[in-house]
Amino acid sequence: MLLETFACAIPLRIRSKRGNDYWEIASRRCVSSEVTTQDGWVSYPPESDFSITLFLFAWALMPVGFMCMLLAFHRYEVYRFAVAATSLALLLLAYISGITQRVGAFRDRKVQLTIGVLSLATLSVVGVWFFDLEQWWWLSYGLVIGCVPMMYVSLDALSGCNADGWKLAWPVATHVPEAHLSSWRILSARWKTGLMAWTYLADGQVAVLFGAKDGDVTSLCYEVLCSTENQPKKAATGLNFAEMSGLGTAQFGEE
Repeated sequence: MLLETFACAIPLRIRSKRGNDYWEIASRRCVSSEVTTQDGWVSYPPESDFSITLFLFAWALMPVGFMCMLLAFHRYEVYRFAVAATSLALLLLAYISGITQRVGAFRDRKVQLTIGVLSLATLSVVGVWFFDLEQWWWLSYGLVIGCVPMMYVSLDALSGCNADGWKLAWPVATHVPEAHLSSWRILSARWKTGLMAWTYLADGQVAVLFGAKDGDVTSLCYEVLCSTENQPKKAATGLNFAEMSGLGTAQFGEE
């Protein structure tokens, strides 16, 4: 059973004129409280804002466009390296701003593949500049331009991961029992802020368990990097939610 409270405030401003009655909604805001299940876990919407990523990505496409022109017309050779380096720097900045918004994003296979191509592009640009291999400039251009569609695909998938997460109040001194994390790759059984454990689910989705702190409250957070439509059931995650809730509650009771 889900325990949920819901509040909705709809302030309206209604104006009327002879022969022209109309209503204007000045503002409307519905606020839904967090949902708590019987096992003690509380759902919450993931926090991410990809507007800055979109802004940086849009600016990065400008020098990439110049790269395409230089590649097509073979002119202004003296600016080849400067344009490639500027494009790569902006692409890296945009991608870092995107993948760092979600814990465990580095475990996603699309993200890993894109990071690999970006790394090759970086090594290529540095190698062409450091070893003065100007005749291989086209290789660097091809890798940098090739990063753009891969970045778009992985960032688009990551921004669409809007499935609700679940959190549980957890004492700092209590270790997470490995028996409750079957098939998970544990990085730290001791509570800490940041990624503690992760796993790939049956459909290739990345599930993560990490620590978070809100004021004086420390929590364990569970998230799956997927959309709401594709969110798996708790039973399919290999995480024993009920046992972990009981352990956390018992430890807080002892304190």
